[in-house]
Parts: sequence; structure tokens; C-alpha cells
Amino acid sequence: MESFKIGDARRPQIAATPRKKAGKEQEEAGKSLGFERIEKFLEADDTAAQLKALEDSMDALKKLAAEAVSPREKSAAEKALKAYVNTMDLVQFLLKTKEQMMAAK
Repeated sequence: MESFKIGDARRPQIAATPRKKAGKEQEEAGKSLGFERIEKFLEADDTAAQLKALEDSMDALKKLAAEAVSPREKSAAEKALKAYVNTMDLVQFLLKTKEQMMAAK
């Protein structure tokens, strides 16, 4: 019996090339500095509600760390909590900077 090769059973396929964004979407993508999610967050009208959601997540992580059964779970929860704290600090700094820039105009 001859050796079987998967290439004999399947033909190679050519993937379609991605299309460029048209018009307004392409123009808006060009304005971004590469941090689209953070930019949308900072430009949103309901940043207070989003910050509240982050704080709720932090509280849940604190509770999880306190109730963790194994050291591994506690360590993971503490690492995630530290990341949330750093994120909150960054977002608050960016919001403060945005306010200062808006006041300077």
C-alpha cells in the first residue's frame, strides 16, 4: 500500500483578501492611535456607569480572593485585582487629562 498524504485528498484553497473599509469607517479608523476600546471608553457619555461596573468587578475579585479555597485561586484573584487597580488608575488619569485639555480650549 502506498503512503497516504493529506495533500492528495484536499486541494489547497486561496483565502479571500480582506477588503478595505469604505468611506467614513476608514476615515475614523485613521484617527485612532491604536487604542480604539480605550478611546471609545473615554469619549462615552456614561463613563461613570462604566467606572461603576469596574468597581463592582473589583469588589467581586476582593470577595473571591477572601473566599478562595486554594492558594492558587487566591493568587490568581489577587493578580487580577492588581490589574484592575492599575487599569482604574490609568482610566482616572486619562479622564483627568481629558478634562484638563477640554478646560484649556
